[in-house]
Amino acid sequence: MSKAFTKESDGDDEDDLPEEMGGLPVTAKNYMTPEGFGRMREELNTLMRKERPDVVKVVTWAAGNGDRSENGDYIYGKKRLREIDRRVRYLSKRLVALYRLGGLSYVRLFLAIDQRRDPLEAMSMLSYLVARDARAVSRFQNAKQQLSLRYFDLADRQRRLGAMRRVVEDRRRAVAAARLEQERLVSSLRSEETTSAQSLAELEEKASRLERLITVLSRQQRLGATNDIRTVQGALAWPVEGKVIEHFGKQVNAKFSTITQSNGLKIAAAPGSAVRAVFGGTVLFSQWFKGYGNLIVLDHGNRVFSLYGNLKAPAVAVGDRVATGQPIAGVGEGEGGQAGYLYFEVRNDNRPEDPQKWLR
Repeated sequence: MSKAFTKESDGDDEDDLPEEMGGLPVTAKNYMTPEGFGRMREELNTLMRKERPDVVKVVTWAAGNGDRSENGDYIYGKKRLREIDRRVRYLSKRLVALYRLGGLSYVRLFLAIDQRRDPLEAMSMLSYLVARDARAVSRFQNAKQQLSLRYFDLADRQRRLGAMRRVVEDRRRAVAAARLEQERLVSSLRSEETTSAQSLAELEEKASRLERLITVLSRQQRLGATNDIRTVQGALAWPVEGKVIEHFGKQVNAKFSTITQSNGLKIAAAPGSAVRAVFGGTVLFSQWFKGYGNLIVLDHGNRVFSLYGNLKAPAVAVGDRVATGQPIAGVGEGEGGQAGYLYFEVRNDNRPEDPQKWLR
């Protein structure tokens, strides 16, 4: 038996046709059925028009994903390309040879056997060709199935990769938005902190100015008071009706952890509401004063003073004597569009005291 039909190898038997087959006369008949020939032609078309272009796409995609030496998709794809190219060469030679041999029929081999050829050897060659073609078809079907599975796996990986990219992009946008919001809040807090510090400095400065004013006014010569306001402490009428919106004493700003000192009361009231003297006395000051708007200071004797700030249209002048409950001005507008309010202080020996201890 010829060695060409006894040596078989899954990796090498596709590149070259058997020597015995190459030695058949041109007039000899082919040893393959039309169905087998059609399957081989279909396999060649599938390899060239679909499988090879698809594998090339996979290899190109895998080559762009980093180190090729550890890239399973790239390594498998290159191996599969070599297998496809070897298979295409084999099928091309096989089909050309079969086409040259003419009609397709394994059975005709037996009818075309030369009388000088050993029939057993001819049947062995026929068996070899049948088995070879069967293996080729089987390998093609297996390779097609494996490639299909690889494609499904690759599609799933690409889908998961796309989902991961979308998640990463969503998180990146969320982080960027959070960073912008954080920067905006920090900038806002810094601005508010600066404004708060400026306001604190202004409050301290205007309180100091008012104290200097009262010191100067208290040195002026005045007539002795007929009634002592200290005898009615806690029984004085309120200078205006309204809600207290700022009390005497420490004012805590929780946002900036700052503490300011208020020397009087802020009483909310409609702009223009009548402001009345809490006790009879003499007008020591009646004009605009920085930080308090229009300001009136009454001297009640015994070094007790009452102060009325943020007034509208003062109705008294310096030196005027006023009686208890007499209207002296109207309530002025609040700052920045706020509702109107009256600022009211009581000072005893030029020290601010809680006005609510003097009012009933």
